[in-house]
Amino acid sequence: MKTAQRIVKNTGILFAGLNINKVITLFLTIVIARYLGNVDFGKFAFAISFTGLFIVLTDIGMRIFIKREVARDLKRADQYLSNVLAMKVVLTFVTLIVVYCVALLLQYATFTIFTILIAVAIMVFQSFNDSIDMVYQAFERMDYSAGITIARTVIRFGLVIVAVLAGMSFVGILLMFLASSIISLIISLIVFTRRFSSLSFEIDFDFLKDLIRKSIPFGVAAMFMTIYAKVDVTMISKLVLENTDAVIGWYSAAHTLIDGLQFIPVAIAAAIEPIAARAFEKSIPTLKKIYTNTFRILIILSFPIVLGTHILAEKIILLIYGPEFMESAIALQALIWMMLFHFHVFTYGLVLNSMNKEKLTMFFTIIAVLVNITLNLILIPQFSFIGAGIATIFSEFSYFILGYIYISKKFLVLNIIKYIYKPIIATGVMGLFLYYFPAIPVIIQVIVGSVIYFSVLFIIRGITNEDKKVIINLISKRFII
Repeated sequence: MKTAQRIVKNTGILFAGLNINKVITLFLTIVIARYLGNVDFGKFAFAISFTGLFIVLTDIGMRIFIKREVARDLKRADQYLSNVLAMKVVLTFVTLIVVYCVALLLQYATFTIFTILIAVAIMVFQSFNDSIDMVYQAFERMDYSAGITIARTVIRFGLVIVAVLAGMSFVGILLMFLASSIISLIISLIVFTRRFSSLSFEIDFDFLKDLIRKSIPFGVAAMFMTIYAKVDVTMISKLVLENTDAVIGWYSAAHTLIDGLQFIPVAIAAAIEPIAARAFEKSIPTLKKIYTNTFRILIILSFPIVLGTHILAEKIILLIYGPEFMESAIALQALIWMMLFHFHVFTYGLVLNSMNKEKLTMFFTIIAVLVNITLNLILIPQFSFIGAGIATIFSEFSYFILGYIYISKKFLVLNIIKYIYKPIIATGVMGLFLYYFPAIPVIIQVIVGSVIYFSVLFIIRGITNEDKKVIINLISKRFII
């Protein structure tokens, strides 16, 4: 198979697997939230989020590094994976000790620490799964990667349904998560040893020392990205003094819906990343055109999503989660505005990575983390979870501004006003319809609002023939310029 065809095939499989998994996970989270209610869902969400802050300790960047190295020499898959899995056994104990000590230091209750330790076990087994998954991807067998990931989520969904039918508490659901991760790891090990390579588990300490040294930069980058994504829930747990579990439940429910929207920029980035990387080596004008087209398409998509979600937040929350989570509507109205900037963070990452400027993306992430933590400390005590939402908006804005300034100076200046004024007009017309016809069922509002938006955009020529071509090519996993 030709290289271009292989890229298209692998991108398509990974894209499909990623989004199928996201959809199943979203429905699973909704089922759990509706079953547990805001308080117990807050406890469940906290355990998962808090332990997520320490995921880098289970891996220290090795999974990303071995994907690159195994791809360069497939015959060394056994050596890399055997040593990585052995090292992860040691890191498991380190992670458990660190998480336990931090939880004690933060003075969490004994029962809360117990649930945290269950979540750590889930994270550890998931980390083992992720390392094997990286080797599948190094072999360019995205079908195995996607298939096992979906299988794990389906098994998890089934086990959670059993827990719900049995009337288990959120601890029972955590245990079902743990069981699904263990089952998935067993399946993955069987598939790997039968289809790819045996595992000798021969430990080479010199090799392992070199592996750790080379993996740490990846781990540092992953650490800051993880802190950025997870720290708000932990800060809410310590800075909100009343109804803390319920507040975390409301905030996490809204954040789950925001996370679900990320498939849009992720899918577009996955479709064009290989082409952008090649364009930097062969044709800078082509890379500039990719950047421009991607920026414009994401503006067209993000504006109606943001305003539409803000206006319909209460209806969306009531439909998905039920009346017990109505406070989540306020969080959703705040958090959705981050997507105006977050969509383009993926564009900047795409361009910077294509230019081999990965260190800059890490620097921008560090700045965004510092902004987020600082604003959370100021705003959460005053405004509760709404403050966390505002902090997230400004942290995304800081990354957006830094990325725009650097790319404008070193690569290409985009006239943002030129690209946003027509989508703003179309979004405004759509917003008027949504606001003045509130009695219409929310699903009908979404459909009619979308038709109004794209119709107005078409009439005022906000969608060009080139935009149409780009969208069609993205859907078919081709980005032909």
